[in-house]
Amino acid sequence: MYQIEAPTGKTLNDYYKDYHQCIIDGVDYFLAGNTVPLELGDNKQVKLDVGVEAGSPSDAFLKMLKKPARLRYLMTCSPDDLPAIIGYVKNMFTPYTEVLATNKLTLPVYNKFYGGLKRIDHFFTIMHNIFVERVFDGKDINNNPVFDKLKFNQCVDLTICPYCGAEDISVRNVVRKNVTHHAKADVDHFLPKSKYPYLAMSFSNLIPCSEVCNRQLKRTMDPLVDLSPVRYRLQNPYCFDFNSVEFSYDFDNTSYHSKDAYQVKVSYPKDAILAEGYNHWLGIDSLYGGKRNLIVDMYKQMAGISQVYQNWLVGMGVKSSNVKMAQPSLDLVFGYEYNEENSRLQPYFKFKHDIALQLIQDGGCGWPW
Repeated sequence: MYQIEAPTGKTLNDYYKDYHQCIIDGVDYFLAGNTVPLELGDNKQVKLDVGVEAGSPSDAFLKMLKKPARLRYLMTCSPDDLPAIIGYVKNMFTPYTEVLATNKLTLPVYNKFYGGLKRIDHFFTIMHNIFVERVFDGKDINNNPVFDKLKFNQCVDLTICPYCGAEDISVRNVVRKNVTHHAKADVDHFLPKSKYPYLAMSFSNLIPCSEVCNRQLKRTMDPLVDLSPVRYRLQNPYCFDFNSVEFSYDFDNTSYHSKDAYQVKVSYPKDAILAEGYNHWLGIDSLYGGKRNLIVDMYKQMAGISQVYQNWLVGMGVKSSNVKMAQPSLDLVFGYEYNEENSRLQPYFKFKHDIALQLIQDGGCGWPW
């Protein structure tokens, strides 16, 4: 529900320095002819060794990553480049074999493409091992996480979940017995690592967010609908368009002070398919439909500010018959300055912004200004 501030060049350079060698170690492991074991089926009927075959798409992709500029691009590219990388990988395969790049290996896929082989080249499994198992979810020799989620949260520096715009995701530090414990936000893969493992360490694909949005709602949902033209059912928070989601209300002309007099509506004027991602998956319509009390609070705040202004003018000697109610400023209504930075720091900012404008502009419901 808001745009995450773009990382600085230094942030991206530090990120690349922190993790590129871990990825290269995995690349070298497979290019040296090594394999990883894989078991298929509920009863582990098929035991395989997965490695790289010379001349295969896996071989070509890993050799490309050996070039520092290419690996840096993969790790630090902009959100707009992510679909291009997916398209590049997809074009390495024929329509018949592209399933090998995007799916976990299943028995039907194994039987169709490998026909009983015990050593196979499976692109998805190789990429998942390098980027996910070794780095994002990996452990070092001291059993510490390879990918430092706390450090990533601190460098992105968010306080509100960018998906829903409501949940707090501040980092918390607690010292117990001289040991500091940290509570931090989840780091979600906007484009899921379960389908695009080679993007598991791409900075612009990593989104600090609430546990509710990540683990309970979005989960492994793939926001990407199409590559040509690129179309999403969710917007990447690094390039969120503030006007792509609109909140409004219907008023039943009863009490301005009753939340039951309002019904919240969520619309997606720039692309209706966003409703599938935000409503069906993240439950944005349900979340904000239950926040009608915030409309009442804003109405009372606006009316109170207007009344204070009117009383001030009367106190200054202006005749009350000549005093018009002031149109409240958003700064006063919100209780903080209305700006881009605060849109990232304050819960329900987008909702409050849209509803406040409608309250101010609504001339048919007897508002006091």
